[in-house]
Amino acid sequence: MTEPETKTAEPEQKSAELGSKSAEPETKSATSSPSKDVWDKIAALSPLISGLLIFVVGGYFTFTYNEQQIKLQELQTIEKFIPHLMGNEQSKRASILALSSLTNARTASKFAQIFASTGTVSALRSISHDAVGNDKAIADQALADALDRIAEENSTLTNVEVSYKSKLKSTQATDSDRADTAYNLNRLAQIYVIRKQYDLAEPLLKRSLLMYRDLYGSDSPPCADVLKSLSEIHYEQGKNDLAEADLKKARAIQEKLILAKPVSQAVDSGNTGNSGNSGNSGKDSTTSTDKQPEKTGKQPDSFSAQTTDQTPAQKSSN
Repeated sequence: MTEPETKTAEPEQKSAELGSKSAEPETKSATSSPSKDVWDKIAALSPLISGLLIFVVGGYFTFTYNEQQIKLQELQTIEKFIPHLMGNEQSKRASILALSSLTNARTASKFAQIFASTGTVSALRSISHDAVGNDKAIADQALADALDRIAEENSTLTNVEVSYKSKLKSTQATDSDRADTAYNLNRLAQIYVIRKQYDLAEPLLKRSLLMYRDLYGSDSPPCADVLKSLSEIHYEQGKNDLAEADLKKARAIQEKLILAKPVSQAVDSGNTGNSGNSGNSGKDSTTSTDKQPEKTGKQPDSFSAQTTDQTPAQKSSN
């Protein structure tokens, strides 16, 4: 090759080298552009993703809070109806129907089973008649359970009634047996009150009251307990005047007993001191104590968990 051809070939080679060098950055830029596009897309979607996460988390906590508020409202509603569920049969029926409307059939059915009676059974029958689907099945099951429970309670009460009647027949005329008779009369009256048979319970309580007055005196604790029981029965029968009178008598007896306690304690302590100082006085006190009639027999239990020292007007207001 001649010298001029060699010189012309050199510039062409240099230009080719420059072209290859300029192509390298283009290749590098083409290679890095896909990763850059991915990050751009992520940056663009990040507000949407974060907003979605906030929405999901906020929705969960809002749902949980609302569920807790609903349960709290149900508890407050149930608390208001508890006193009515311990009242008469009409009050129980109305309470169960109200619970079914304000809460749900399941809650109403549970409390109808707990306070099983003729009133709650009537309410369950109404709920079962009007309900559909799952609520109807729940009410039907609760109705069956309530009826079984009432039958079991009646069977138990019947056995207890027979037992007390047999005890009343076997008692004699001694003071001890008369005290047992008064106690058994009182307990048998409780059976009739549980059954809402107030006409049968009232004469038994009156007989028991007469016996306790003869045995322990008119101002004795057993008489106060029986008077409270009679007040409760008269209130349930709608005889508010008699209920008020019986309750006032019971309160008067209790007040006398409270006032008499410090006096009796002071007399006992004085007698103890005198007996230590003089043997003869000790014998006299012993003799006077022996002369007191012996008070034997069982004391009456509280007539009912619902019996309080409230007047009928206060009970109706509650």
